[in-house]
Amino acid sequence: PLGKRHSQVHFSSSYMADVISKEFPLGFHALFSPVTFAPYLIKTAQDEFKFKSVMLVAPNDQGGTDGSKQLAEVYQKLGATTAVEYYQRGT
Repeated sequence: PLGKRHSQVHFSSSYMADVISKEFPLGFHALFSPVTFAPYLIKTAQDEFKFKSVMLVAPNDQGGTDGSKQLAEVYQKLGATTAVEYYQRGT
């Protein structure tokens, strides 16, 4: 909100789903998010390693849960059975 009020450009490295939005038009991802890189990376890994299931492990906060949900969706679309396990940061 502060950046919006002062028209500041904002770069975030978070995978939170709403870290950039119409509400904050000057917000950008500093890194590629899972929906950008995952389809290509996962397809290449599947072709190489022939896996049929995956376990995603992520921190139990919005950055971890949003990112893992995005990844799980891509894995499932590409035919892999997907499970997710969350942990508390600092453990």
